[in-house]
Amino acid sequence: MPARPKTASGGLRTVPRRHVGRNAPQPTEPSGKNRLRYDYAWRGAPMPKPKPKPNSPCSGASRAPSPQEYQREGGIAGDLSNSFDPYGMSGAAGAFLTTSNLYDFRRGGRLDAQVRYAGSTAYANYAFGVSASAAGLTLAQALSGANDYAGQRSSYAPGTQYDPNYPKVPAVNVKNINSGYNDQKNGTLCMKGG
Repeated sequence: MPARPKTASGGLRTVPRRHVGRNAPQPTEPSGKNRLRYDYAWRGAPMPKPKPKPNSPCSGASRAPSPQEYQREGGIAGDLSNSFDPYGMSGAAGAFLTTSNLYDFRRGGRLDAQVRYAGSTAYANYAFGVSASAAGLTLAQALSGANDYAGQRSSYAPGTQYDPNYPKVPAVNVKNINSGYNDQKNGTLCMKGG
């Protein structure tokens, strides 16, 4: 250990000690800047959940199933419709299951993201588009089904802007169904955030 330097009066001068810890100053680089150190208290901490984009339909998902679950529901019906069946019943069974799944989107139904799971209207329509696409319906079939349902069972506030091609469905709902349908086709489903 090196000898301690002496003061002018002959006493020993204290040598400043460098403490490296939570509350102590950090060692510095030759440039005088503090060196980075890792905070060991956060090692192994859980990663944050992905947050949906504010304008994403998934931002209003609430407690509703994820788009991937709606995709799976529709995909089961689509797979059944397209499976090989020597007796020729798979098409009819798939059509029945597709119709059953679409019926489950009714108000309060098993797949109703809006009323049953307190999701937004945008997310409910997005989920409908995802499921219809996965089931193998065309976009025109999905939107016609939504138009028929809206004409019989839905009512909207005065001043609502309706789609010109589907006059019983608000234009914003058509946009969200279209978005869900295309996202499922392109493999770009939105992620339901924390």
